[in-house]
Amino acid sequence: SVSAFLLNRSSDLAIDGLNYYLYSTSHEATLKGGTWTGELDIPAEVSYNGQAYTVKDIVYSAFRNCKDLTKVRIPKTIEKVLNYYPTDDEITGMVSPDHMNPFMGCTALESIEVDEENPSLKSVDGVLFSQDGKGYYYYLTNSYYGTGLYCYPAGARRESYTIPDGVDWIGSGAFEHNQYISTLTIPSSMKM
Repeated sequence: SVSAFLLNRSSDLAIDGLNYYLYSTSHEATLKGGTWTGELDIPAEVSYNGQAYTVKDIVYSAFRNCKDLTKVRIPKTIEKVLNYYPTDDEITGMVSPDHMNPFMGCTALESIEVDEENPSLKSVDGVLFSQDGKGYYYYLTNSYYGTGLYCYPAGARRESYTIPDGVDWIGSGAFEHNQYISTLTIPSSMKM
């Protein structure tokens, strides 16, 4: 039955045009992604079979190559960009985040907004970052903590961009597919 299947987690459930992993014990959901046209307000909560689930995470590459997505608003409930895919089996560890940008290949995406009450993510001039000191980046055998840049929108039309002081790392694929930027200034705080 569906309820027995949901005891731990379910995969590939489409709710209102987006795909999620649902965790019935904690009533939390991970946004897996989907295809979207225009502006997207990621919901803070979704319902399935009469149960409410708080959307807590977004998977890296969630909206990969979603070419008609123009603007994204992230709610306060999303705590992190996961650099692994949840599965029906136990999560066995993290993988190299080759595509840590959840919006990589979204060539029409001009900006990302994050709810000001979000404790883990923020948006500065339409660019997606972790909150100060709260980012986590895993690459092969090394882990990096601090403030991270997840996504510089591929459709942002600036010719130059200065990464803010205090940013420690840039996630893989953060600037991928942007054809407008020609000058990037990196602060001395950058470690990875």
